[in-house]
Amino acid sequence: MPMDLELVLSANPPLFVGSECRLSVCALQQGNPLFQTCSVKRNYRRASTNVPPIKPCMSPRDEQVQSEPTSPTSSNRIKRRVSFADDRGYSLTQVRVMKEPSDSPPRWTDEFVARITRDMRLDAPLWETTFTQPASDYLEFRQTLDANLVSLENVIVKSDELITGTIKVKNVTFEKQVLVRATFDGWKTMQDYAAEYVPNGHLSNMYDTFCFSIPIPSSASGNLGVIEFCVCFKHDQQEHWDNNNGKNYKLVARAKKAPSPTVVRRFTDALKADVDSWTEFASWKNLASEGPYW
Repeated sequence: MPMDLELVLSANPPLFVGSECRLSVCALQQGNPLFQTCSVKRNYRRASTNVPPIKPCMSPRDEQVQSEPTSPTSSNRIKRRVSFADDRGYSLTQVRVMKEPSDSPPRWTDEFVARITRDMRLDAPLWETTFTQPASDYLEFRQTLDANLVSLENVIVKSDELITGTIKVKNVTFEKQVLVRATFDGWKTMQDYAAEYVPNGHLSNMYDTFCFSIPIPSSASGNLGVIEFCVCFKHDQQEHWDNNNGKNYKLVARAKKAPSPTVVRRFTDALKADVDSWTEFASWKNLASEGPYW
């Protein structure tokens, strides 16, 4: 009859020790199939604990790249170096003294402007005034305005083809007509140019402002080279004139200066040439040679 060894051992304590016990146990193990099954399971568990886990033979590429350790001393990485100015013999601070006040723009010297512009000058207008601007002397300007009810205020020559200016009239009536009478040939012919009212924000003013424009014909400088004009204020069938105390307001043509020829400096040796700007130097233009420049 088969017998379970564990049941026997649990019911009866071991009564013998030595080789006989080991032989009896071996005999029971060989004759008992249940004991053999338990032994197989124990051996499987013991073997499974000693075997390391199986690693997959394939792994994703991204995980492999990310898992690679990066060395901080890699050759592709640029080393950063920090250096201070005092280590190199420089000062840590820069002090600049401002001569001009902080609430005004900087004042440019004549030398600085000449260096920036390289002595460039704008061409002066062809026409120039022969009188001072009436509004420059405000006291005399107010006296003329109160006496004649009209006075030229200022004149600006914007270009060789246009003259602009403003006129002041005393506000003695609502309806006003202001014009400028001009001539380009010594009063052989004349033409009137209407002035336009310049609105302002005040409702009650002692004086009104009008602006005018006089186009200059191309033949004006070729005739006498003089432009004369005067201003007129009309109201209630009355006329008031301002003709600069009988002399009229005159503009004269300025004589045009012929452009001076540009002198090209030529050198025999490019290495000994004294040139202000090498960007403007050209061998075909600045080197004196009988042969071709190439």
